[in-house]
Amino acid sequence: MTTLMRISVAMVAISHPAKAQECTDGNPSCALDNQSHATKIRLGLEWFTNPDHLPLIVAQKHGIFQDFGLDVELVEPADHWEAEEEILAGRLDVAVTEPLHLAQDAAKGKPVLGFSRFLHTDGGVLYDAGRGDIHRPADMCGKTISYPGSPGKGGPAIVNTMVKADGKLDCDLESYGKYNGGFFHTDALQSGKADVATLIFWNFEMPEAIAKGMTNASFFFFKGIGGS
Repeated sequence: MTTLMRISVAMVAISHPAKAQECTDGNPSCALDNQSHATKIRLGLEWFTNPDHLPLIVAQKHGIFQDFGLDVELVEPADHWEAEEEILAGRLDVAVTEPLHLAQDAAKGKPVLGFSRFLHTDGGVLYDAGRGDIHRPADMCGKTISYPGSPGKGGPAIVNTMVKADGKLDCDLESYGKYNGGFFHTDALQSGKADVATLIFWNFEMPEAIAKGMTNASFFFFKGIGGS
């Protein structure tokens, strides 16, 4: 699981010939003036719309995409999706995804192309230290996990890797509870439907949890426990 331990997000596209003329000098003055002739691009987000996507939102709201002859639609997933499958099915043109998935898809011979690193942040597990039952990663053994894609194997596999790295080697994968709260991890913890939440970002869920009143919101970093 070490390949999951530090999360960078990259732009991914299926390789295909360019569909629009390019501004060779990168100057907006060479862009198309008529929006009706703009190139339509459906850009899939890897998560719900949040501050990570601010550059894309600013470009859309302030007409920067339009200046370059692009009509960009930002598509928010209802739940976890496989970006390359959405592109191959024709529902997206490009997407934001983790480089782990890019490497896996390329290894399987899929025609994917990563062309930009969008952001770099730390991933991990969110929990409420104010409850008093979790003090270290090993304490997560047998807890209910909120994660997109539940009841799939991903959440327990991630958490159990951290539990074992903290010295508890006898925790059974089947001992974990599974809850699918989508991307609303803070809500899952505050409602009592989950004890911990994974596949979260330090730069979003931690400030969000504190803003929603979880004054003892805490975080186990992938890179420091069982990861690299």
